[in-house]
Amino acid sequence: MHLFDKMMVMSINSFQSKTILVTGAAGFIGSHLVEALLSQHATVIGVDNFLTGTRKILRQFLNLHLQPILS
Repeated sequence: MHLFDKMMVMSINSFQSKTILVTGAAGFIGSHLVEALLSQHATVIGVDNFLTGTRKILRQFLNLHLQPILS
C-alpha cells in the first residue's frame, strides 16, 4: 500500500462514528465542509444564522434529518 493510500484510509477512519459541529453550514465554505465530512461518514451538526448563507444551499442535504433550532 502506498503512503497516499494509507493516508486516505487514516483520514476516512478518523471521522467514522464522530459527531462534528460545523458553524456557518449554509455558507459556501461551511456547506462544502459538511459535504466532505458526510462523505467520510461523520455525523454532522450544522449551525447557521443565515446572515450570509441561504437555505437553498442546504437543499442538497434534504434526504437527511434537518431541524431548525430557531425559526
